[in-house]
Order: sequence, then C-alpha cells, then structure tokens
Amino acid sequence: MHDDPADLIQSSIAGNTERLAVSILEGASVENRRPKEFFHWRAPFEMHAQNRVIVGGFGKTHGSRHADVSAADAPAWFFKGTDAQLLLNGEAIKGVGRAAQICEEAEIILVYSTDGSGVARYVGFMFGNDVTDIVTARGQPSKLGRAKLYPTPVHPELFLGPPPARVTGRVSCYRDGQLMGDFHVETGTDELVWPVEELIMGLLSNAPMAVPGTIHMIFMGCPMNSYDKGIPLAPKDEVVIEFPDYDVRISNTLEA
Repeated sequence: MHDDPADLIQSSIAGNTERLAVSILEGASVENRRPKEFFHWRAPFEMHAQNRVIVGGFGKTHGSRHADVSAADAPAWFFKGTDAQLLLNGEAIKGVGRAAQICEEAEIILVYSTDGSGVARYVGFMFGNDVTDIVTARGQPSKLGRAKLYPTPVHPELFLGPPPARVTGRVSCYRDGQLMGDFHVETGTDELVWPVEELIMGLLSNAPMAVPGTIHMIFMGCPMNSYDKGIPLAPKDEVVIEFPDYDVRISNTLEA
C-alpha cells in the first residue's frame, strides 16, 4: 500500500481497484492530506496555476425513472461551475431565493484528471449535493443549465477505485430544527441507463474539455429528491445527505 496520496492516485489511474479514501480535511497536515500536484487545499479545492476545475453533470440517468428513454436520447451534460462553487460541510447554500423550487440531489461525483496529452483519466469518486431549481429544470428543459447554477456542497474525501455499483443514501430535511421528512436514495453505476464510459468519454474527448491539466468533477444523477417526495424546501431549511457505507455526511442550510 502506498503512503503518498499522489502515489495512491497514480495507482488508481493504473487500474488499482482497492478501495481507499484520501481525506483532505482531517488527520494530517495540509501538505500530507491533499494529493500532491492534483488538488490544492481550498474550500475544499483550489486550482494549481496549471490546473482548472470544471464541475458539471448529467441528468436523466437513472433507470428507476428513465428506463423507457432510448440510447439515442442519452442525457446532455450541464455546467455547474468551477471549484469556486464548491462548498464545505456546514456552509450556507446561497442564492436559492431566485429558484422556482430548489431541491437537493444526493449524487456520486466522478473525478477525472486530464494529462499533458489531453487524455482524461479516471481518478476516483466523491459524494455531493447537486443543488437544482427542479421546477425550472423540468418545466422548461431549455433552461436546465440555468437551473443547475447553484453552489455545490461536496463531501471532502476522494475515494480511489471504481465507483460503487449500488449504494444507498439517506436525505433528511429540517425546518426550524424539526424533521420535515426523510427518504432513501438508491444510486450507483448499476442504476444508470447508460454505461459510464460511454457518457464520460463521449464528453471529455471533445477539445474544449481536453485541455491538459483540467480536473473534471461530474455529477452522475439522482433517482429521487425532496420535491419528488412532497417536501418543498425553502430558505433557512437544512438538508442532510448521508451515505453510511462510506461514512459520508453532508449538511448545509439554504440561504436566500
């Protein structure tokens, strides 16, 4: 087993499937807890001078909701922002007052690093909250991209090895400290309508995405959210996302 996070990343790129977690928040000095020459400490990430981070995702990916969609209708990719949009656990999700109806989406994030030749290589996976104006996204599909432009909470661990085939998460919604409702989310690569590699490489092989040094964080969709469960979120509400199998907990409050 490697001790250096940079070595762990390289072994993952080379095909090592051992599940390892590299914490960039706890348990070590800043220098030791971030993968060298990959992620630089920020909140939670900061670009190196030679790197840029692009955060985006795919919608309508899960078979439980979109099994009748043909392969010809593979989901479009949307842009969420750069690393400046990423939030730590506990930070406020600002700007939700402009949404027709804001909601959380508990998702797996796939992380890719583009090498000096412009080839995107898989690094690992994370968990995050794909904050969405769900009414705008569904009512006006042409505005999907606009409906995704909200700050993005992520859990501060990069898990090396392949993403889980199936994992159960839990979402809990609170208002004034009282639980409004909670529900489980089933996600993972086995839940997707389209093969991961087909979606990802079809995207990252395009020249604007293949700039050497680019880090891609790609949300892979969600089968269920609070809006679907009849829980209308509003400013001052708190959303908690948990994936117990990975000791993941993401808690953030909405702010107008």
